Amino acid sequence: MKKKKAAPIVTVRLIDKALDIHIKILTSIRQSKINAIKSGTTEIFNTAGIQVNMIFEKLSGPQFKEFEIVEVEARCPMNNPSEDIRVMAQELRNAPNNIIVAFICKMVNIVGMNGIVAGCSSFPNEGPTTVIAVGIPSKYLLAHEIGHLLGLDHVSDNDQLMTSEGTGNFTSTPPKLIDSEIEKLRENNLLQNLP
Repeated sequence: MKKKKAAPIVTVRLIDKALDIHIKILTSIRQSKINAIKSGTTEIFNTAGIQVNMIFEKLSGPQFKEFEIVEVEARCPMNNPSEDIRVMAQELRNAPNNIIVAFICKMVNIVGMNGIVAGCSSFPNEGPTTVIAVGIPSKYLLAHEIGHLLGLDHVSDNDQLMTSEGTGNFTSTPPKLIDSEIEKLRENNLLQNLP
């Protein structure tokens, strides 16, 4: 008989920190998808005592067409953003370094491979930046990518937000943050203390 693994201990905290996220939409997306991303991200970070302040901005016009499909490096190195992410950050970010900017694109491709990824997070010189693909069904994808920007690594547990198996493979809804991950998140300097 296979032993069942012990569930991680999770403590819900009072909301005493805040995180600012500017979300720039570069492709067609339904309002219901925007609402799902917003509710999933808020749900996850509220359990860590973090209020999420999101601003959504639709970037439309021919000058943004080139950014609908983004190429990223395999394994998405945090401190070595792909050329596409560097260019997006330089040309479109327009936000202070202490604000996370998330781009919602049509597709995120892996450079030199016939593969796609759900998202990629990195730190170009302009500040913390993530890209996510609009077609990925998980409402927790943005929270997962922000987790990377706040210092969390992948884990091998599909019950947890930071699973390495992809956000479409969660076995727990909502996916979990364990106490050690929450503490790491809360120590990040991208968060502000609330009065």
